[in-house]
Amino acid sequence: MALTCPQCAADLKEVKAPATTGYLIVLDQCPRCGGIWSDRWEVFPLSSAAVERLDGVDTAALQALQAPIVAPPVVLECPRCRAHLREFKDPTLPPDARIERCPNCEGMWFNRGELRRF
Repeated sequence: MALTCPQCAADLKEVKAPATTGYLIVLDQCPRCGGIWSDRWEVFPLSSAAVERLDGVDTAALQALQAPIVAPPVVLECPRCRAHLREFKDPTLPPDARIERCPNCEGMWFNRGELRRF
């Protein structure tokens, strides 16, 4: 069963990314808004090249966008367990970074551009 994007409700697609350990990590990315779901601990060993590839802005897709961009729901739901995601704060992150974390399964949601900042 496909996971649903907490931002725009599209089905998330599996994407493979190389880790610094030499293994491939499978993350889930929204083909519409570009957000990335990382299950517990998956994001930590990602290589910087993988982050750049996954988190880059698709300028052509933004220019071709015909539908208006809809504001996300006030409270995002975890794609795994449907718990309400909570804002993730860390002193090493920029204060305006918006990263959400599930209090149950500890997965993390990164809006487009936030993985790079993490």
